[in-house]
Amino acid sequence: ILRKVHPRNIMIFIMMVSVVSLFVLNFFNHSEQSYLNTNQHYSHVQKLHATVLRIDEVLTMSCWVASTTGDQYWADRYQHNLVKLEEVLNELSVVSPKETRRYVEATNNANQVLVKYEQKALKAVKGGDTASALNALTHPEYADQKSRYSEAMRHLRDAVDTHFQQK
Repeated sequence: ILRKVHPRNIMIFIMMVSVVSLFVLNFFNHSEQSYLNTNQHYSHVQKLHATVLRIDEVLTMSCWVASTTGDQYWADRYQHNLVKLEEVLNELSVVSPKETRRYVEATNNANQVLVKYEQKALKAVKGGDTASALNALTHPEYADQKSRYSEAMRHLRDAVDTHFQQK
């Protein structure tokens, strides 16, 4: 009943099992690396999104405090952080998934209008005219652009979440 197996057949069997095992291990290694890359990308985009929200808050509060107190420190703080926001928005537009970039663009568009009003307010602060500074920040278009900015950031967060959940 038992048949003698030739050593050559055993070697062929072992080699086939080894080759198949290497293919399987390579597949799992590639899958794991892909998963890690996707998670790192997602985390990076989320971090940039959070940074934009934080810097926006710093800008808004710095401009408001400068406009109400006339203190140049807050205007300087605003200018310093404005550069940071522009850098982060640019990076976010590059690393965001393609289908979410329209929300980064909408955020950036609203931000440009907001900056126009905030710069007007800070110019008035520099001239000692806090009343004009506050008028710029209470303009209806300023409030409208703040809403657009917030809405675009919410849509961006949701679209990014959806994109990475589907991967």
